[in-house]
Formats: sequence, C-alpha cells, structure tokens
Amino acid sequence: MAGLRRLALVFLLLGCRGPEDLSEVPVPRATRGYIVISIDTLRADHLGCYGYGKPTSPFLDSLAKRGTLFEEAYAQFPSTLVSHMSMLTGLHPREHGVFPPNAVLSPKVELLPEVFQRQGFRTAGFTEGGFMSGRFGFRRGFDQFHARDRNRNRPLEGTFRRGVEFLEKLKKDDRFLLFLHTYAVHAPYDAPDRYRKPFWPGPPPPGAIPATGPALTRQNKLGEPLPQPAVDWLAALYDAGIRQTDEVIQHFFADLERLGLIDDVTVVVTADHGEEFQDHGRFNHTQLYREVLRVPLLVIHPDKPEAVRQAGVVQLVDLAPTLYELARLKPAGKPTGKSLARLLGHPSPPRPGNAFAENLGDERALYKGEREELDSVLLFVGRAELYDVDEDSAQKRDLSEDRSRLRTLLNELTAFKPQPVAPTTAPPLDPELEKQLQALGYL
Repeated sequence: MAGLRRLALVFLLLGCRGPEDLSEVPVPRATRGYIVISIDTLRADHLGCYGYGKPTSPFLDSLAKRGTLFEEAYAQFPSTLVSHMSMLTGLHPREHGVFPPNAVLSPKVELLPEVFQRQGFRTAGFTEGGFMSGRFGFRRGFDQFHARDRNRNRPLEGTFRRGVEFLEKLKKDDRFLLFLHTYAVHAPYDAPDRYRKPFWPGPPPPGAIPATGPALTRQNKLGEPLPQPAVDWLAALYDAGIRQTDEVIQHFFADLERLGLIDDVTVVVTADHGEEFQDHGRFNHTQLYREVLRVPLLVIHPDKPEAVRQAGVVQLVDLAPTLYELARLKPAGKPTGKSLARLLGHPSPPRPGNAFAENLGDERALYKGEREELDSVLLFVGRAELYDVDEDSAQKRDLSEDRSRLRTLLNELTAFKPQPVAPTTAPPLDPELEKQLQALGYL
C-alpha cells in the first residue's frame, strides 16, 4: 500500500517523535462529546479504506474521506481482554497486568472513563460481554455500563441502540464519553444471510469446519491446514460480519445527525486486534503477525474534515493519551502511550515509531517504522523472524539471516521491559462468564 514503510516485527513500541516538530501544531478544539467504537477482531486490511477489494465497508470508507486514518496502528496483544485494557489505560500489558483468564485491574490504575467522569463528563459503556465484562474492571468510571451475553442473541444492533438512548437522554450542556464495543466480527462468524450472500452465495465447500471459536481453536490444535476453499469460506463469513457492522455504524451516524451532535463530537473507530485465516498456519488471532496486530484507527473530528492518512507506526496505547489531550484532561497517572492529537487533520511525512506486542506464549514482536522503511521482528522461544514489511507486507520472506539487522532490532526489543504499575487480583470466574468465553473460543 502507498505510504507503507519498512516495518520491523519485533512487536510494537511506540514513539511518534520525528524530524518535523509538532509542538507548534495546535491541538484541535475540545468537543462536547467523545465516542469510541471498538469493533472486536477487525483486521485493517479487510476494509476498503485500507486497500481491501471487497465491499465490506462502504460507510467506514466514506468516513475515512473526512477524518484522519492511521495506516500503521498496532495492538499490544492479540486478545480482547488484554488489548482493551491497554487501549483504555494507555499502558502496555505488563504494566497493567490484566491477562486471561481471570485477572482484575488494580484500583490503583485509572481507566479512560474514570478520567472523564472525574472531570464532570457523563459516561456510558456498552459492551457484549465475554472478556469485556465488568468483572475485569471495565465497569469502572461509567455512569452506565451494560455487557450482553452473546450466547443469547446477536446483540450488535442492541449495543448501538443503547448508545443512542444514552445520547438521547443527555441534557443540553452535558459533556459526554460513550464507549461501544461489539463482537459482531468475532467468531462465530454468523452474520445473517443477506450480508453473507454477496461474499459467498452458495453452500460451504468440501472440508469446511464450523465458523465458531471452539472449532477454530480445535483446528489450531490439530495443526493440519484446511483446503483453501474452506479458508476462503471462513473469510467470506467474516467479511459478512464487517459489512453488517458497517451498516449499523452508518445508522448510528444518522442518529448523531438527527440529535444535532455530529458537529460537536469526536469519534474514534478502531479494533482490539485483527484475525488470521491460515495466513501463517493458524486461526483465531493467537499469533503476532501483521494480520493479527494491525488494526484500523480512524479519528473523525468536526473541525478536521479533510481526508488525512498518517503512515507512521502508532499503537493502541496511544488512544487514551490522545483523548486526554483532545479533551484537555489530566489523568492521575502517567500513560506510556503518546498523544496523536496534533496529527489529526495535519498531513505529515511518516514519523519514526515503534510498536511492541506480546502474547500468552511468551512470544514478542517489534514493528519499527523509520522515515523510509518499516521492519518487523518476531521473537519466539528458540528463534527469531525478521521481515521487511515495506517490501513484504504479508510477512512471507524471513530475513533473519541478515544477522546485523536482526541483532539491532532484537536488542531494541529485548531492552523494552515494562514493569507492573500495580498488582492485579484473580478471583475465580463465575460459571455464566465461563460459558461466554468458551463460546468465543477463549477457554
């Protein structure tokens, strides 16, 4: 894709400092409201605005024409719980310490909604349960919080309807923060037929497996590749979920227009991680390759309606600091992430930046962007892989024989040693939540 620079897959360290001094660039004005939409498991390269050729995201593509799109945004962990906790604290996983299956965030660590609530904002969070349930700490700071059980129905429309109902009840001068999270793109890939048929009009192909989290997890354990038509079928069902979500978001924006909020609200659309379809031999977002870690990050500010694409490497831990600066808020603690507020609506050359990531398998990665190159390094137990992402965006050609280049990046990766901010607790999961997590393929 145009604008890609070589990326080092050593996992995401962030730093958005570069030759161009942004300190003189003004921060966009504070708006009345801030809305964060997290589309769970949405990989960036399955959206038209990120170069995908299939019609998954016509509305999101139109939003990208009136906002700032970050081309190389990376998650810190390939799992809902850990990644969202990094998103909402501005801390790396080892700093906040919340890992599956049952860790709970320390009360000493401040969440994004707590900062807004403390400053007088009305706050509401509507999620779809599982690892986004309140018991992990996500309820904190929200005046209203609701998590749905995905086993009972498909709650996508209801999630966004609750968001609209919250907005409808605001008083004229209320400032607000709204967080919306949906599993509609996550397995099970079960969008209604009218969304599926444009991507796969017929029956499942020979060799297909159920499009559920448990089935995908079992396939990973078997270690046997599926025939390509069966993989394509799963990807088509996944794309159908994106198209359905895109349509619901379009209706949500129509409600923002109806309520007269569109000119005084900042909207962020992002994801906690992507998804893999045997790109590197597996399914169900467990690895640290680009298809799993690269996520969409689109920010729409009413005073910055120009289409701007930022090619530098950024991280999800940057989201909370960005919102704090936009809203002129001061958190009690110090996030690790860096604000991207001055990049909104401001075309600039790619800025050097690193992104660090890890998973439960003690694997780590660094995606490193320089002005003219983008490299990536993945560190596994007993081996390392190196990719020139600018030339090899799918990470198929391992360049680890370039020992000098590999050593430089590995030194940077291994030098990054985030420390816990506060201890977590780990009470047992209740049976109902265990059922939700099993259905999503996490347990």
